Amino acid sequence: SLFWFNAVQQAIIRDCRFIGLSVNGTEDATFALNKWQGIVVARQTEMIVEKTLFSGCATRNCSNVQIDDGASLVVRDTQFNDFGLQGATNYVKIGDFPNTYWIRATNMAARAQLHDNRGSIVIDNVAFDEAVGHAVYVDGARSVEINHMSSIIGNSDLFPNIYLKNVRHSTIRNSHIKTANYAGTYGIEANNCKLVEVQKVDFAGNVRYIILSGTTQRLRLNDSLRASEAAITVTNTAGATIEGYTVA
Repeated sequence: SLFWFNAVQQAIIRDCRFIGLSVNGTEDATFALNKWQGIVVARQTEMIVEKTLFSGCATRNCSNVQIDDGASLVVRDTQFNDFGLQGATNYVKIGDFPNTYWIRATNMAARAQLHDNRGSIVIDNVAFDEAVGHAVYVDGARSVEINHMSSIIGNSDLFPNIYLKNVRHSTIRNSHIKTANYAGTYGIEANNCKLVEVQKVDFAGNVRYIILSGTTQRLRLNDSLRASEAAITVTNTAGATIEGYTVA
């Protein structure tokens, strides 16, 4: 990793540029993706990333921003690009492989407390380019709030753009998810989640909207998913409650 924060009370990455970095992460003995490799990596830390650009980077089996067993994560006013023009600058990609994740957070719920922000993830005003498996991957958190996100799916039809697992309460609002190249890709997957709220989210192109898996209990919609009856897929055996779904 370029930056490694271990048991730091608060780490802030502000107004930085990470250009053309390549990290070929390894797999451990159980073939789990590596938690300690990436560009900006934290453990047992409250991490904030803001007003920052990641462009032309390649992170295999790891991510651009990665946190495990963390207190909280905030990413805002930040851009993740594959390559190409940004203003008058042409950014060239380094590495011959796509990013596995732009943002990955795991085991955040271990530090969740009832009356503070521990175990929480906030992603606000963030743009994600294509050439990634998951734009956002979360496994274990008290809460996830995604607001004013713009994301392009263009690397694979195998991975949902936003993957949420073992999250108590997730809110995704005022955001846009579209696909560039692949048909049948899910915009959001919620696995073993208690409540997922989707408010004013625009799904465009061939995005297959939302999949509920595992033991996800409740999906609440507001001004989203007005395309077809096939917009939501439920694969969990326990069943799920869906509120506010309108079929156009």
